[in-house]
Amino acid sequence: MTSKILLVSSCTARKFVPAGSRRVSAESLYAGQQHVRLMRGVAAYRAAGQPAGDLRFRILSARHGLLPPRRAIRTYDQTFSGLTAAEIRRAAQASDLPDKMRALLRQPFEFGLLLLADPYLRACDLDGDIELGGPLLALCSPAAARRLPRMPGLRTVCLTNAEARRFKCGMVALKGELGRRVLDRLTADPSELVHLLDPATDVLAWIEPRSLLRRPELVAA
Repeated sequence: MTSKILLVSSCTARKFVPAGSRRVSAESLYAGQQHVRLMRGVAAYRAAGQPAGDLRFRILSARHGLLPPRRAIRTYDQTFSGLTAAEIRRAAQASDLPDKMRALLRQPFEFGLLLLADPYLRACDLDGDIELGGPLLALCSPAAARRLPRMPGLRTVCLTNAEARRFKCGMVALKGELGRRVLDRLTADPSELVHLLDPATDVLAWIEPRSLLRRPELVAA
């Protein structure tokens, strides 16, 4: 398959501190559990040859904006978390983040996955005028889901404490854990992408190991 998978995740406050403040790749800098868990899935997917399509992975950084995973950067201390909505808007506009995010989402992709914490979604300032490059799934809080604009191709799955208990994972790490599981399913069987593209699929049930959710007509096909 030649389709592209778009993956956008938040940076984390916790970071590995390189010796001598040297530069390291963005994907190796962050030490928060969302990022650590997600990278297990990213590494396995890459090692398998990206079987469901090329992975376009970006890390949304409060300082650097949308980072390619292998861009070399130094450690830093900056976050959108804890800021007011007005402060987030000013900081995001200063780095032209909303326009860069819109440009990224307009590029063609077969399936997109947003794993952004609420302040980072707010910083993107998404609006309904975006013509998405493909079907986009956002894993987010119910409050963030209500703020997201209606746009063709966007689907939201809300995560609460109930989902944290269901997947035996703390809320801070939950998006990374679910992202890892999505990539693991696609690594094991790239044909499973058809279920993610089907609006009728219960995504959280599909992510669970024993839930294959193959509808009869899809099996027959």
